[in-house]
Amino acid sequence: MCGRPEAPERAGKALHHPGALEFGKVRPMLAEAAPAPFDGDDWLFEVKWDGYRALAFLERGADAGRGGDGGGRTRLQSRRLRDLTPGFPDLGRLHSHLEGRQAVVDGEIVALRDGRPDFQTLQRGGRPVVYIAFDILELDGEVLIGRPLAERRDILDRRLGAGPDLVVSRAVLGRGTDFYRAVVRSGLEGVVAKRLDSPYRPGRRSRDWLKVRNVRRLFAVVCGYTRAAGARPFGSLVLGLADRRGRLVYAGLVGTGLDQREMASLLGLLDRTGPCPFPDGEPRSLRGRVEWVEPVHVVEVECLELTADGHLRHPVYRGLRPDKDVADCQVPAERHGGAG
Repeated sequence: MCGRPEAPERAGKALHHPGALEFGKVRPMLAEAAPAPFDGDDWLFEVKWDGYRALAFLERGADAGRGGDGGGRTRLQSRRLRDLTPGFPDLGRLHSHLEGRQAVVDGEIVALRDGRPDFQTLQRGGRPVVYIAFDILELDGEVLIGRPLAERRDILDRRLGAGPDLVVSRAVLGRGTDFYRAVVRSGLEGVVAKRLDSPYRPGRRSRDWLKVRNVRRLFAVVCGYTRAAGARPFGSLVLGLADRRGRLVYAGLVGTGLDQREMASLLGLLDRTGPCPFPDGEPRSLRGRVEWVEPVHVVEVECLELTADGHLRHPVYRGLRPDKDVADCQVPAERHGGAG
């Protein structure tokens, strides 16, 4: 994919090989949001994996060969500097795939369900999990963050092997639009575009990395709102969707995307005389927190997906839709099918 620079090498035979980048002190580089996919000869395009971002600190014994750890260890650190290692014992031998003595790698911990990434499975502690590596920050004591991405990726491809617990993320050059379409068809979360000449900027959000999410828009009924805890007119809107029998079912809360002006306008529209409209009654998590309203107003929301329990994941409010009614607010067809 890229040129093949000489990989850094260092002498020494200590059992562990701590590098210049310290565990618990390095935050991963972050991407800015982009509104749409694009093409560019100076860009690399990767899948945006739906999991836990993690830096992997890998150390091997001096006499270890590929396939054995030689007394080495793997430590996993979150983007917020937490130690994730105890929670993922099945990723405890990532260092055995390293051709070298020590490395710091950037990647994502992903849980698989039917061979596909599934964030809810990860949150529930489900297995199997795999570490998907996409960058390398240090190798054998030499910090690589100042090198261009093209060089870092080449080093990563050559020095980190694959296994049932580890995959090096594949990437394409230039053709970001076609790649995004393929990602959407596969039902994956999105694409990250990265400049080939970009250095790695720990802890910074940069336009050198751009993320384009595969989001969906749908219509939902406003069924109520949570009471405000601060200066906001209310907390969040309580949303409902119509199931295949026409009953409203709870679909979650949305507060992101609502500003003070929009909230005040909505509050003036909502009829606060309605009971809870859900046949199963008030959701336990909302008891005592909600003003229920007549379920007649429709809003448009954007979200990543519906979770296994039918709630919108990462919803964002996109506006009131007076041209729509409750009949337009259906639970998506694939969720009906999953319900049996």
